[in-house]
Amino acid sequence: MRSQLMMMVTAALLLGGCAYGEQKFVDTRSPAEIAASARAIDRAERAERAEFRRERRQELMDEANATRRANQGSRHIYYHFR
Repeated sequence: MRSQLMMMVTAALLLGGCAYGEQKFVDTRSPAEIAASARAIDRAERAERAEFRRERRQELMDEANATRRANQGSRHIYYHFR
């Protein structure tokens, strides 16, 4: 009895999902609005990538400065290459 009830509930959920899945998304915005939205998203993504590049470059410069300060005045920096 219980397993039949579970099967019926599962079947109802699956059929409900099929009915919902066939619905189409209709965008009511005009093509100009869609294009403007796409351009705004593109600008935001470019700005985010540029910010990431600036941050990464600053991190690399900080690492280089730290290495230079740590090894400043040392004559034994490159002994392992000889």
